[in-house]
Amino acid sequence: MRIAIVGCGNLGSAIAKALREYEVIAIRRDLSKIKLECEKSSKISDAKKCDVVILTLKPQDFREIEMDFQDKVVISFMAGVSVEELKRVSKKVVRAMTTLAAEYGESFVTYCCEGISPDEEERILKILKKLGEPIKVDEEVVNTSTAFASSIAFVSELIEALTFAGVRQGIKRDVAEKLSILTFRSCVKLVENYDFRKLKYSVATPAGATVEGLAKLMECKAAWCLQEAFCSAAKKFKS
Repeated sequence: MRIAIVGCGNLGSAIAKALREYEVIAIRRDLSKIKLECEKSSKISDAKKCDVVILTLKPQDFREIEMDFQDKVVISFMAGVSVEELKRVSKKVVRAMTTLAAEYGESFVTYCCEGISPDEEERILKILKKLGEPIKVDEEVVNTSTAFASSIAFVSELIEALTFAGVRQGIKRDVAEKLSILTFRSCVKLVENYDFRKLKYSVATPAGATVEGLAKLMECKAAWCLQEAFCSAAKKFKS
């Protein structure tokens, strides 16, 4: 299968790396910015030579550029571009959202589609599964799930904060950073196998250090701040 990725920036490049077993053509105006070992082009019209077109353009660029892929399946990873808008470039559209972890096949992939036959959807799923775990949802959920993609930045901020906390306690920065990353990695493994709502009680002991730390988080309303950050991001994508 031949796949065009139009607007091959950070996300487009991550997707291209995940789809290395396919014949991929990366399309971007400035070819010098495409750091991939695949066919490259600066012409959007070259996407018409492909079976599937993946759009990772900035929304404003999409709205300014003329393109027509009426007979092609188009998969859009553009935040805030609706199915209705996508229908101006194709009758067969998939609106999706994922994260940079798609490069490693470790992301979520929310998606909805219109004008897609069951056979076409099956082929699309094979593509999406290379990026992570596909979850078919209503379009509004695809829209909101963009905020989950933004949450990678929030978690990165937490890792940096935990690293700095380690430095404050006298741990060398490189060691503190390693410990922070490993803590988050081990947490992911645990929540995959335990009820995350009960996990903290497995770690915390009565009158122990963890309870004191949790009490401070409650005092600072850390959970509320994280929710507010998520909701602010979601509101931005809906506006």
